[in-house]
Amino acid sequence: MQIASSRRSPQPKRSKLASALHPKTEDHSLASAATHSLLEGADSFLHAAHLGEAFHRLQSGAKIGIGAFSLIRGTKGLIHGKSVAAKLEASASVGLGVASFASFLPGGFGSTVNTAAQSVRGVAETALGIVQLKDSANSLRKGREIARGTLNTAKGLTTFLPLVAPQTSQAVGALHLGIVGVNFALDVVGRR
Repeated sequence: MQIASSRRSPQPKRSKLASALHPKTEDHSLASAATHSLLEGADSFLHAAHLGEAFHRLQSGAKIGIGAFSLIRGTKGLIHGKSVAAKLEASASVGLGVASFASFLPGGFGSTVNTAAQSVRGVAETALGIVQLKDSANSLRKGREIARGTLNTAKGLTTFLPLVAPQTSQAVGALHLGIVGVNFALDVVGRR
């Protein structure tokens, strides 16, 4: 007769980067929220600042980094996410990742891929905001969830503006930078 041990085998320690890219629970860690805000904020800054030719290599390197981390984070979220909100956030990350790489594709094909990826991102962000607003009715932190839902809905809807009116890109980038900052502040305050 075999007796089962009540001791669990030791789990390998995860790096901070691995924890941020793939949180263990649905309630994201502060490192995960910071990673998400950093990726979204960097992308928004690139659109708001419109760095131009002087910083072309820096901008290209940033887009590669944003794209790679967003694709990794989004893919893992789609695979391991358990809630609708987690899947929508992951979809938005995949959209951001693909859109970041689309600028390296030639001509009209790159433009088409970028438009499709930004559309996925916009729809996912809008749906995420709506889900957060719906869930806020049952939340203990009702005000925070209403704010997050409203901000994410606004972010998702405004993602479409530069697709139809390219001259709005800088303004939308600045707005998104503000929304990302406020969402991160709400995450930090909500953890106290």
